[in-house]
Amino acid sequence: MKDREDHQFQSKGGDDMTNIFNAGWTRRSILAGAAAIATALTMPGQARADWPEGNMRMIVPYAPGGTSDNITRAVTPAIEAILGRTITIENIGGGGGVIGVTQLAKAEPDGLTFGFVPTATLVIAPLMRKLNYDPLTEIQPVAKVAESYGALAMRKDFPADTLDEVIAYAKAHPGEVTFGSAGIGSITHLYVEIFAASAGVEVNHVPFKGSSEAMNNVLGGHVDGQFDAVVLRQAQAGAVKPIAILNDERWDGLPDVPTLNDLGFKGFEDIASWFGFIAPAGVPEEAVQQFSAAVDQALKDPQVIERLAALGVMPKYLPADKFGALIQSNYKQYGDILTPLGLTQ
Repeated sequence: MKDREDHQFQSKGGDDMTNIFNAGWTRRSILAGAAAIATALTMPGQARADWPEGNMRMIVPYAPGGTSDNITRAVTPAIEAILGRTITIENIGGGGGVIGVTQLAKAEPDGLTFGFVPTATLVIAPLMRKLNYDPLTEIQPVAKVAESYGALAMRKDFPADTLDEVIAYAKAHPGEVTFGSAGIGSITHLYVEIFAASAGVEVNHVPFKGSSEAMNNVLGGHVDGQFDAVVLRQAQAGAVKPIAILNDERWDGLPDVPTLNDLGFKGFEDIASWFGFIAPAGVPEEAVQQFSAAVDQALKDPQVIERLAALGVMPKYLPADKFGALIQSNYKQYGDILTPLGLTQ
């Protein structure tokens, strides 16, 4: 199919996988530079907009309808109300989130341009390939917002109903089973690689411009499955087959679907999918502090909590300094996961 020809990358579990990424930073330079973004910022104070006046731009580096986009739209109205500002959400998809974050990194650091990103764009992508921006020097962490549930789901007519059956089918048909992701270097890409390695199977990774595009291709039968948070609602609606929850605990929205731990499948224990707000480096400190404080307040709003729960997302706020420290610690964690898979630079 055209989608497979345009997007296809092969993943082989149990053997050294080909590194499909360009050479760039070393892990040593990444780890050394990570300390620079974990600077101590004072705790946000009163959530008033004291930085330059004007409407704000929020870059979401993925297509509309994906997990990052859905979370942004669930939280942003409350932030607008708290700050008394208009925030325009701009979706700039492609490159596993890299294209949108590149634009954010190069934006004027006036406090009027922010971004919303998942783990991948600040932690995973820099370990896997050369970027057009330096997330360690050109990005300012602002606030961690949430962590998400995720699941493995297969298209409705896929000839397997359980994890064991999916693995058995993949072993019997090496290289034929396809999994869509939000793009190369996204955490959903990492899920595919970890699954292939842990299960000892050869599958095809099919990167798209975002989770929603990948999901649409699963729904359309163009790819077989997807590891993502966006599959949860489709599974609730009966549009896809839920196979397993990726988190340690079951999701209340699909209480009968087992976790990977329930099934004894190892490899996903140390993987956490978080989301947060960022800004270009050099943004006024008061903008960082007050936007972060507004996020903290918004995440206590019952309506926001309800919206996030419907998306399979748990509010998990961290201020800028602690968010930066989390990013720093994740470099080593994910580097240790990616290196044995042959996916680091």
